[in-house]
Amino acid sequence: MGTTIFSEPATVVLSGAGSVNEMAQMEGESPADYAIQFANALCNGEPMSAQRARFAALVDIAGRLDSDNAAAIEIGRHLYILDALFRRLVIDGYAAMKSESRGASEAAERLLNAAFKAQRASMGCLSALKVLRDSRKAPTTPTPTSVAESVPLVLNSN
Repeated sequence: MGTTIFSEPATVVLSGAGSVNEMAQMEGESPADYAIQFANALCNGEPMSAQRARFAALVDIAGRLDSDNAAAIEIGRHLYILDALFRRLVIDGYAAMKSESRGASEAAERLLNAAFKAQRASMGCLSALKVLRDSRKAPTTPTPTSVAESVPLVLNSN
């Protein structure tokens, strides 16, 4: 399956999706490939207007996406799509800047502001991934805080 579903608006209501995985299932796609296909569609110039419902669902999901309630794979899927969105918005913003049409500078400014928001959201995903990684590295048993605590107390039984 290519990026064909992304050339058209979503045919299902995605507003209740709790993850990119759920979005994929709702659209009848493989969760393993959905984020990749979505990102490729953005990078390959599929219409942004066709993605409105998908973007709304992603924004809703992002509000609940942190290291406490999401698996690393889900955060990674979200990050992958956000990175593609950032690149697409920068390219479209640059094209608008080069355009000599009326309102081009305003359009370019809106696109570039949206690109910075996508980049900021990407940083949030990276931060959540770091928290997950660090929590997995944390020791599971308490460690002594001083030498005195690490030396067993031996009582002399004379």
